[in-house]
Amino acid sequence: MPHDESEADKVFVISGGKMKKMLLTCVGVVLAGSLAGCAGTNFTRPDDAALRDGKTTIGQVRTSYGKPYRESQVVKNDQDVTLLSYAYATTGGTSLETGVIPARSLELAFWKDTLVSNVFVSSFKDDASAFDASKRDAIVKGKTARAQVVELLGRPAGYAIYPAIKDKNGQALVYSYHTTSGSAFNLKFAKKDLIVTVGQDGVVTDVNYESSGMQ
Repeated sequence: MPHDESEADKVFVISGGKMKKMLLTCVGVVLAGSLAGCAGTNFTRPDDAALRDGKTTIGQVRTSYGKPYRESQVVKNDQDVTLLSYAYATTGGTSLETGVIPARSLELAFWKDTLVSNVFVSSFKDDASAFDASKRDAIVKGKTARAQVVELLGRPAGYAIYPAIKDKNGQALVYSYHTTSGSAFNLKFAKKDLIVTVGQDGVVTDVNYESSGMQ
């Protein structure tokens, strides 16, 4: 039965268009296992057209991507949501930053069996989801257009719609970059997450940024 979010279930938490936390817990488990070589099943980042919020079904995802590393049920904005988490990490890959364990994850949320959020996060050099957070100051609520956000920050790590976000008519552009470094007994986590919510008119309605452990 679905339950309210515990720390273990906070893959994403967006309230009123604002992200509170994005905790990729399954990746933490995978990273611990990767210290022995690699863990999880490797995958490539899907094209935006392959994962469409409001259209792609959970059945289509299971057929295309197979069994997830982790599956859970949560309640978002009073609605039952299913989360599928795909993750991969290895000590043999090349990370974007020195000392970081290369890892990638794909977090998918479904409401009534239909996709409502998809977020890809990677610290691999070839498909890293890193972004320049300093540019967020150029985004102005009520003025900046969706296209301008993408021009400024590049391709989003993912997207979210209701009930993954509170706004029933808007869409969130998600920029997310998480890293893990250290040893099995002393892992260090860092992250930066930027959520830009856009209204039906294509203009930004909200901007929220959170970071921890990042230089």
